[in-house]
Amino acid sequence: MTFNRDPEYHKNHRRMDWITDAYGVQSPQGVHMLTKTEATHGSEGDITCGMNPGTIHVLAVDDNPDVLNITQCLLKAMGYAVDTATDGVEATQCLRRRQYGMVVTDMEMPNMDGFALACWIKRRAKNIKVVIMTGVSPANVDSQMNSNVADGWIFKPFGMNDLKNVLGTIRCLPSH
Repeated sequence: MTFNRDPEYHKNHRRMDWITDAYGVQSPQGVHMLTKTEATHGSEGDITCGMNPGTIHVLAVDDNPDVLNITQCLLKAMGYAVDTATDGVEATQCLRRRQYGMVVTDMEMPNMDGFALACWIKRRAKNIKVVIMTGVSPANVDSQMNSNVADGWIFKPFGMNDLKNVLGTIRCLPSH
């Protein structure tokens, strides 16, 4: 086996490793294939958050299309209505067009990172819950975590139960 010295190659493969470890099988294209049960979602409803009944509209944000797809599928399987954006700038455009009860965003993205996006959201709408996903250790984001800008943090790799725990902690679970 030949060692590839390209840093971009290793950056992308490290990201894909957590997807494989957390969710199982990858297709030859690198996209995780969820079961039909995992990919189903709840019915459409009002935009709500917290203890209110109805489907919560969520904006999932990540620059990695594979991670974005998996995050979207997990959230849909939990009963959320999900839209997606590929970076913080695109997310701000989505947030200007539609109301969301929650934003689940990656930390490290081009154009506008997840922490900057969380700050932007909280300056405009404190009632929108923000969860930041990151592949770095908690020690490396300690100052951001202590800022109380994000309502929750989830560390990659994560699975369905990890996501449910974080969303339950911030009281932003859909009613069924």
